[in-house]
Formats: sequence, structure tokens, C-alpha cells
Amino acid sequence: MVSIIVLTCNNLESATKLFIDSLFQCTCEDQFELIIVDNGSKDGTVDYLKELSSRHSNIKLIFNDENNGYSKGNNQGLRIARGQYLCLVNNDILFTANWLDKLVSILQCHPEIGLISPVVNEPGDAVTSENYLDKMPLSVQTRDGCFQYSLSASFCCVCMHRKVFEKIGYLDEAFTPAYYEDADYCLRALYQGYKNAILLNSFVFHNHCQTSGTLADRAEIRRRNRLYYYDKHIIAEYIGKLRDENKLLRKKLLSYRIKKIFIEFICFFVHPKKRKKKCRKRLNHKLHLTSNDGCNYASENIDYF
Repeated sequence: MVSIIVLTCNNLESATKLFIDSLFQCTCEDQFELIIVDNGSKDGTVDYLKELSSRHSNIKLIFNDENNGYSKGNNQGLRIARGQYLCLVNNDILFTANWLDKLVSILQCHPEIGLISPVVNEPGDAVTSENYLDKMPLSVQTRDGCFQYSLSASFCCVCMHRKVFEKIGYLDEAFTPAYYEDADYCLRALYQGYKNAILLNSFVFHNHCQTSGTLADRAEIRRRNRLYYYDKHIIAEYIGKLRDENKLLRKKLLSYRIKKIFIEFICFFVHPKKRKKKCRKRLNHKLHLTSNDGCNYASENIDYF
């Protein structure tokens, strides 16, 4: 059995109801227990959850008088979870068919994996709650049981074996109310000898910032928790810098490839061969592709993506 733990704090119509409908449509009910921890909702969520639990025997409810935050709320759910597998999810995600079966199957076959997540849409994608099933990346639909190791897993939907949880422990409540507790947990999994992974043939839609986006003083909380995270993990700041440098490099390489394609397109219409070569050389100079611009452009065989 899988224990699915989710936090709620208002957003009944814009998140929780949609989440519940999607979960029960895409997941076999006798496969999981659903632990809902409500962090002081005032918008009718409490009454909705009580009515929901009266119709489903696999639901457990915890009601807090105030917003206990992400770490504390999830830890409350973890303490009463009975499943062999544990899944932490946000209430602003929507599921696709067999999402849970696929995650559990990989954990069963690969005990070296500590935390695993499905593919999740990025902020700003042209994916919405109305079209996510149609817009689901083709690569997700066509891959069979593929996963890739990753430094981190996405905590909007993350799954682990109970043995992994027992080894790593609870989420660090010093990050309350939110931010960086997920990155912290991913590093703790690595410290214990596990690998984190992304399952490439499973997809969930994430309506970003429906949860933490409502926090007051969000920027200050993020800054404070980032400093605590860096202080706790010596390598964390260097990992962040490497990620930023990698993003910049990928942008430069993408720009380089687009320019090269443009040059070849223009040269296609140039004849004879000598003029084509001269045209290519001139365009390379005009588009500043003759210098390395901080990147190694010497080889045409660079793996740009």
C-alpha cells in the first residue's frame, strides 16, 4: 500500500477539489491511503474534507488550528502513515493514468533509488489544467520504464520506500514555513547512499505557486532559508553556482546552434562552392561565431541539448 500525504490551506476551489477529483480518477482507490493535513483553512475546506472522508474509507484527516508550514505538516502525515511506500504531493497538481503504479514499480526494481518524481511541467509552459492531458510531452507518452538519475526530485510529487524514509528521517522543520526543505531532503538522501531520479514515462501537471505563492514575506523567508540551507550543506552553494553556469552555457549553445542553422540556410542559396565558403566565413564573423564567447565551439559534434 502507498500512503499519499497532502497539505491543504484554503484554495478549495482553485486547487483541492481539482486535486481530489484527479487523484481518484487516475488512481485505484484500494491501492492507497490518503492523509490530508489541513493547515488552518478558513474557506470551507474543513467541511469539504469531512464530507469527503465520510464517502471514502481510505482517507485520514488532521486539522491544525494554524498554518504549520510544509515540513511540520508533512511530518504530521508521515507519523501516521502505514504504507510501504510514501508519497508527498502538493494539492495543486493533477495526475495522469497509472502515475502511481509507474513510480512504485521503479522503486521495487531499483532499491538504489531514494526519491523519485514524475516529469513535471515548468512554470510558464503553455500547459494548463484544461489541456495538460493533450499537451503532455510526447516523450513521456512513448517511453517505457525509463528514468534518469538526478541531483534532486520534485517535491510537488515525490515517492520513496519506507526504508528510505526510516534511514533519512523527517523533514527539517527549521525550514518552516517553506522553501529549501525539499533540496535539503534530496541531499540527505544522497548522503545516505541513495540516488534520486526522474521517471520519464510519467507526468503530472503542477499549477505552480498555488501553495507557497500565498505566503506573506515570501522573499524574506526564501532568503533566510537559503542561508540556512547553505550553512547546513557546505556543497549546496557550489551546486547552485554550477546550475546557474550550466543554464547560461545551455543558452549560449542554443544561440550558437540557431545561428549556425541560419548561416547554412543562407548559404544553401549561394553558388558556386567558392562563394558559398566565403559567404559562410563572412556570416560567421558577422554573428561573432569566430570567437569562443566563453564556450568551446570548435567542434560541430557538441551535444547542445
